[in-house]
Amino acid sequence: MAHLHRNVDGFGEDAAEAYERGRAGFPPVVLDALGLAPGSRVLDLAAGTGLLAGALQDAGHDVVAVEPMPAMRSRLARRIGERRTLDGTAEAIPLPDATVDAVVVADAFHWFDGPAAVAEIHRVLRPDGRCVLVWRAAEWPDAPEWWRRLWARMDRLRGDHPGFVGDQGRGAFDRHGGFTALQHTTVDFDKTSDAEGMLANLRSISYVGLLPENVRRALLDDVRADLKDARVGTFVEPQRAHLWATRRR
Repeated sequence: MAHLHRNVDGFGEDAAEAYERGRAGFPPVVLDALGLAPGSRVLDLAAGTGLLAGALQDAGHDVVAVEPMPAMRSRLARRIGERRTLDGTAEAIPLPDATVDAVVVADAFHWFDGPAAVAEIHRVLRPDGRCVLVWRAAEWPDAPEWWRRLWARMDRLRGDHPGFVGDQGRGAFDRHGGFTALQHTTVDFDKTSDAEGMLANLRSISYVGLLPENVRRALLDDVRADLKDARVGTFVEPQRAHLWATRRR
């Protein structure tokens, strides 16, 4: 299972464009919850198109980002700069030992080979360096019927997705022994979207990207028709970020 993130074939060029259009960003309330010291040297691991890396750079941090997918990495480089953008994986981070103050991983750790990734994170972090794992999801208890219907369908489709089962790989930190106990916090924020944004969000999901093209097209056409019938315009979707933080011993 090593280098699993490089083999997530659902993240091609279309998914990279959709990721930027449809995924939630990282507002200040989430950045603050990361607990990073001002001006930290931060590694964004499996950075995608740079939604988090760009926000961290804008906040004044010294950012370097690692992303294995060429389509994602191209957009990442446009966002944070070529010299800050590295081709690599969580299991083989292309940085020297003890060179970053913090490592952040957003919506991706479940794709990694946990033990190998944790060993690499430990290697590149400076002593007492911080690592924060983030997962974000919509939390909308009073969502409209069209939204509940859509995500019930997606739940049936995703199957045994690693991002939604077990501990999402976090147990590798405890087994490694070189980190403090993970501390869990949550942060709520809002994402403003519309019908096209929702469709882009669906296209950005790996298990949608992995569907046969005709099946994927039929799914998106059905959802588009349902959104049109429901007269979905601009809406505010409540989100919750789950953060798991630890420090290198």
